Amino acid sequence: MAPSYKLTYFKSRGIAEPTRYLLAYLGQDFKEIRLDSDAWRSMKSNTPFGKLPILEIDGKVVHQSLAINRYLARKAGLIGKNDWEMLKIDMIVETLSDLMALMRAYHQEPDESVKARKYRELEEIFPFYYARLEEHVRRNNNYFVNGTLSLADIQFVGLQDLVRYTLKRDLVNNYQHLKNLTNKVRSIPSIRAYSEKRPASEYYN
Repeated sequence: MAPSYKLTYFKSRGIAEPTRYLLAYLGQDFKEIRLDSDAWRSMKSNTPFGKLPILEIDGKVVHQSLAINRYLARKAGLIGKNDWEMLKIDMIVETLSDLMALMRAYHQEPDESVKARKYRELEEIFPFYYARLEEHVRRNNNYFVNGTLSLADIQFVGLQDLVRYTLKRDLVNNYQHLKNLTNKVRSIPSIRAYSEKRPASEYYN
């Protein structure tokens, strides 16, 4: 019997979107709980560490988005064929995690003057990283690792709505190989079908 999945996150795409992509890629039906701020406050203390997303697998609660995504990627055969490929995939995934941490610090900054400074820093840091990610994809036959789809590609593309929301533009449009990769992943039939029926985001469409 196929496992049952229930994903709990906010009413946005955010860092949970790669998880949704992976579940769609696996052909897994999954239930979603999308919380507003009031609902989150009422349930926060009942989560493992007071953070989202969480995923229930056959009723068992797991947390940490990267751990969840690696688990799903292993099931999908997207984690690499050997230790060396796994390492290269992880390097990209952890690099993207560094960028997510910078965006999180920006969004959570309460001081508007400090927040403005952090935004200016993002405007410098993201092009620096994307230029290097672009070259990585160019050298690897239009994927991040070994010329084939992996967790690294799905993680990158799944996070682009959050990047667009943060930087107020589609940054991938400035990088042809990253743009092609984004279009390719979004065109995978199961991911495209998920995207066409997903609920509207609280922050962006």
